[in-house]
Amino acid sequence: MFNKIIRHIPGFRTNKLWKKITAIIIYLFMFLFVVGGLSVHNDYTSSGHDDSIKLSENIVYILFLIIIPYSIFASWRSVKKIKPLNHLKLLVRIGASLLGLLVYFIVFGIITSAIHKQYTPEYLAISQKIYEENQKKQAADKAQMDAVKLAKKLEEEKKKQEEAATAAAKEEDKKAAEKQAKEAELAKQQELKAKQEEEKKAKEENQQQVAAAKKAEEEKKQQEATAKKAEEEKQQQEKKALAVSEENAKNKDNSKESGGALSRILSLGEKVDKRTVDKAKSEVRDQIRNVTDRNNKYVLGVKNGKNSSYPDVTYEQAFQNFFGSPTWKYFRSTTGANVVEFSGYCTYADVEVKAVLQFIISDDEQTFQIGALSFNEVPQNELIKGLLLKKVFESPMR
Repeated sequence: MFNKIIRHIPGFRTNKLWKKITAIIIYLFMFLFVVGGLSVHNDYTSSGHDDSIKLSENIVYILFLIIIPYSIFASWRSVKKIKPLNHLKLLVRIGASLLGLLVYFIVFGIITSAIHKQYTPEYLAISQKIYEENQKKQAADKAQMDAVKLAKKLEEEKKKQEEAATAAAKEEDKKAAEKQAKEAELAKQQELKAKQEEEKKAKEENQQQVAAAKKAEEEKKQQEATAKKAEEEKQQQEKKALAVSEENAKNKDNSKESGGALSRILSLGEKVDKRTVDKAKSEVRDQIRNVTDRNNKYVLGVKNGKNSSYPDVTYEQAFQNFFGSPTWKYFRSTTGANVVEFSGYCTYADVEVKAVLQFIISDDEQTFQIGALSFNEVPQNELIKGLLLKKVFESPMR
């Protein structure tokens, strides 16, 4: 008997295990829902009228939303077998089903509305108040949740900004370190380059000094050779004069006039020989002083000095270019002045002369002025001195 009844209950008719388990769960859920709906106790009013209305409303909800839909769904195969419905077309059946569903919900709405109107005004007012309070609470909860979400979002953004700032700071530190390393490397390269240039310059200066010393030595040797040659010429002149004297002694009987003429010739020869020797000796002395005084600070100061009218060339360069056998020497005058004296050979009035020009050093030893000028020991005036200097500085450089 029980088995026959069970076999007519949806979920148990096919006797399949999974359908039975599903049916048991659904029936249990429906039972709990029905029990919860029927166990109504209203605290809003002391009247039992509203409790009865609430119970009726719950029964309608259970009936229309659970029991009837489930019964139709569970008996759908039996419904499909109804002959008037089975012979209808598909679209007609769909339309009829939708129309039936619409009528079903209209009836449900009419019934629930009619039941709802049976509540007392006090109950409806309290229900409305509770509804509004719930709405406010939900709105407050939502606002709180939104505030929490916003705070969390702001915290995340702040964290991202801090991370970005930290990354930017690290990047700046990295760039600064790289820049500092590049600057240090550049400074090191510049220092190395400057050191190499200094070494190169020192080497060139050393070579120039060696070359100057070598040139001075060669000039000294040349002057010594010139002096030696002059001495040999003097000896030859003396031998020649001695031979002439001996010849004159053998010819004592010659006329007095002839003897006087010979004497004048010998006198002239002696003067020429003496002048040549003195010139050679003077050149040797000048060259020796030129070598010994070449590093004298006053001599170097004049050599490296420049004429204000010709600022592109030094006195040493101009004089070296214009004069022959140029020499420089230093001495202190009887008045206590520091004097640098230059001597060299040039042509004056188509005659080779030895020019001697003095430079007077100032008391502060920072400047100098041009002093006396002489040609072959003959003093010259300021006009000749000015013309000579102009000629010297304006002569093309060789």
